[in-house]
Amino acid sequence: QEHSAPISCPTPNFAKGSYDINVDNSGKIYLSQFIIRPKAEENIMVFSPQGEFLKVIGFETAKSFCLNNDQIFYIDGAPLMQSTTATIKGLSTNQDSLAQWEAYGPLKLRALTSSKLVVLGKIDCRIQIIDLETGNRRTVSLTPIPDIQQGIAAQDPDYLGRHTERTKNLGRSVVVSDIDTTNNGDIYLNVMGHHIRQGAVVIKLDKEGNHTGRLRCKLPVFDELKTEALPGGQMLPVRIGVSDTYLFILGDGKVARYPI
Repeated sequence: QEHSAPISCPTPNFAKGSYDINVDNSGKIYLSQFIIRPKAEENIMVFSPQGEFLKVIGFETAKSFCLNNDQIFYIDGAPLMQSTTATIKGLSTNQDSLAQWEAYGPLKLRALTSSKLVVLGKIDCRIQIIDLETGNRRTVSLTPIPDIQQGIAAQDPDYLGRHTERTKNLGRSVVVSDIDTTNNGDIYLNVMGHHIRQGAVVIKLDKEGNHTGRLRCKLPVFDELKTEALPGGQMLPVRIGVSDTYLFILGDGKVARYPI
């Protein structure tokens, strides 16, 4: 799909260094953040739709969270580059743990339906679908999807000599870089490892995790992004966001919007 003109999204000053962002049904913005000074702490900062600071919600870890039925759910023990036990917790529920599993690498949590959450494992290329009523967890592997297979192959350090010894592990570390969901439970995934001159690759799943389609989105070009390594000047697609009518691709301080 062809991109529309990149749009500018005003960002509150407090958002610098934030890990994750969610918006509730009234338009309020929730940003997770790690603060070092005056003391190290993690919290969620809440802003009005106009960007006015409203309040701070403090809790154990703020790296990935989501809103579902006016409740905040978050991942505790989210690993970086090691295996650990990941736990889904509800900030405003009486349940200490909704689900636990052994995970490797960074995770991202999103609401799927009113009774389910979905967790993306960025490195191992799989999602976990969590039932909030029962706590049951179902794993869906993403590796059979052709676009993800191609993305995995492109992360190999021998592939066209693209990675140096210093960067090869970093290059292999993330294949599916981001996830977002629509109100009706559609899942969108941003896949790394494709030639950005041809556009970003975003794949679509239904609420059961079945592969239903893909988008190849032509990326906008900016003179200030032109380098020897990337002479085309395309923005690097790192994060995505979706509404019922638009897909948003974020990267390099830019946002592009596409109809879906």
